[in-house]
Amino acid sequence: MLELARVYSQNKITESVNFLFIAFGAEELGLVGSRYFVKNPTYNLSKVLWMLNMDMIGRLNKETGVSIIDYGTSPAFEAIFNGINRDNFVKFYTNYEGRGGSDQTSFYEKDIPVLFFYTNGHPDCHAPTDDADKIDYESLKGILNIGKRLLKGVFK
Repeated sequence: MLELARVYSQNKITESVNFLFIAFGAEELGLVGSRYFVKNPTYNLSKVLWMLNMDMIGRLNKETGVSIIDYGTSPAFEAIFNGINRDNFVKFYTNYEGRGGSDQTSFYEKDIPVLFFYTNGHPDCHAPTDDADKIDYESLKGILNIGKRLLKGVFK
């Protein structure tokens, strides 16, 4: 998220839309942070085009790839993904779901299209052993490139 915020804040391009980069806490306790935000928004939710949730994307399993979940929440996503040359990105697959257990659910419940990038759990998940030296930074860069391509497709 911080890398995407850096890219879009420094690209010297006036985008056709505004971006709101926000991190939520207490997802595991019942989506506390994201539910609070959608109930007390600092931005008019009717102007939110879609929400991209990038949760646990630092440890890509190259065999399975990154899951892009909630693909079915907007017909625009299908057109964008059809225009993506998958050979140019890390392996990914889409899942049509419209509801999940992470922070995008709070937005989905407000009829806002969502996408959820996720590389699945690992033995260090939610443990003090989940250290930065275990992140696959090269694959993480590849996942962010998918996110940038999606943003380009939505906001062109």
